[in-house]
Amino acid sequence: MWGKLRRGFRFRGGHAGRLDPGVRVSLDVLKPGQSGTVIHINGNGPIRRRLLDLGFRAGERVTVVKTAPFNDPLEVAMNNGHFTIRRSEAALVSIEVLGE
Repeated sequence: MWGKLRRGFRFRGGHAGRLDPGVRVSLDVLKPGQSGTVIHINGNGPIRRRLLDLGFRAGERVTVVKTAPFNDPLEVAMNNGHFTIRRSEAALVSIEVLGE
C-alpha cells in the first residue's frame, strides 16, 4: 500500500527507513548509503542556479554519503565529487530511488 506523502512524492514501504527502487522522492528523504537518479530540480532563483552549478541535472546519479549532527547538512557524492548541501536545498531535488 502507499505510504505517506513526502515533499510532494509518494513512497512505498513498511517504514520510512526503507524505500523501494523506482520510487520518486526528494533527495532529503534518502538515508546515508542510499542512491538515486536525479529526475527534476524544483524551485527557482539563486538556489536552483546553485544546484545546477553543482551538477544536479536529470539523469545524474547521486548518493547520500552522510549527514551532520541534527541531520543538516547532507554530504552527497556525484560526478566524482562530494558536496555538502542543506536539507532544504536537497528537498528541491526530485530523484528516483535506485536498488542497493
